[in-house]
Amino acid sequence: MTYQEIESLAKSLSYRDKLHLAQAMLQMARKEEEEQNSSTAKFAAEFPNIVERMRKSKPGKEKLGPVSLKVCLIFEVELLMMKLTT
Repeated sequence: MTYQEIESLAKSLSYRDKLHLAQAMLQMARKEEEEQNSSTAKFAAEFPNIVERMRKSKPGKEKLGPVSLKVCLIFEVELLMMKLTT
């Protein structure tokens, strides 16, 4: 079924049914996007040391600035370690 076919069929729906359809489609799209782009899982798999250090740092108690700085420093250390091992 194409977009144009769905659009023409949706025109015959009441406004409430259109809203319900839109909500259902958004939920399906979000779920599909999460499945395709689970970047958090990919990141955790690639950089387990960074994830573990961030968990230990308790970032909820700090402001955004120090947390951002800590993430940058951790990345720099990881990159240096990778360069030294290669």
